[in-house]
Amino acid sequence: MKKKKNILEEAADKVLEQYDNREFLEKIRAERGPSIIAAQNVRKSYQKKIWSLSAVATALLIVVFVLSCLFVYNPLNKGYEGENKYLDFSDYDSSSYEEINKNLNNFVINEIENVDIIKFNTFPNDTVFMLIYKTSDNLKSMRIIENAHPQLEYDEIDLKYYSNSVKMQGHNIYYYETKNTENGLNKFMAKAYIKIDDIKIHFEYEESSFEEKSDFLNTLAMFVG
Repeated sequence: MKKKKNILEEAADKVLEQYDNREFLEKIRAERGPSIIAAQNVRKSYQKKIWSLSAVATALLIVVFVLSCLFVYNPLNKGYEGENKYLDFSDYDSSSYEEINKNLNNFVINEIENVDIIKFNTFPNDTVFMLIYKTSDNLKSMRIIENAHPQLEYDEIDLKYYSNSVKMQGHNIYYYETKNTENGLNKFMAKAYIKIDDIKIHFEYEESSFEEKSDFLNTLAMFVG
């Protein structure tokens, strides 16, 4: 005589019978199918968005990297006190009046003692020179920059701001001056510019004085008059 099943066993058998019932299984698939498909679609959409964002982020990183490399290796970005962009003051050699004058035609920088002349190695062929002059009391200084590079500019020049001119050695030199007074002490600054053929020459002058007028033109004439 078979042993009578208890209530729990009978319930389990009924559940198992349902999983053998094709109609029951089709009903379950029909009820769960849309939600599963919807979940799959949401997951695919999310993965697509993540891929797109990753691709955009990667592209931006590449752009930033390329621009950073251009900035680092572009000689125009080598700064000096926030200006004079392509002069690298860590890479230069001593020079001479002979070198600074060799490229000039019908124009010469006069030889004055106690000045420093340097040539920058930023570009080949020694295309940029600087002459640095200071008085013993450091109240006056002049920098003369000779730029023989055919394309690059030492400083952007808009001659409408260079409202004054003076003729020296048969050439017009354009310049402007500014003056600030602090505690009775006048501080002068002047910039001048001349182009000889393809050579650009910049003059930068600074002076501290109790005089009402600067000594810029006299100092300029000392070098190129």
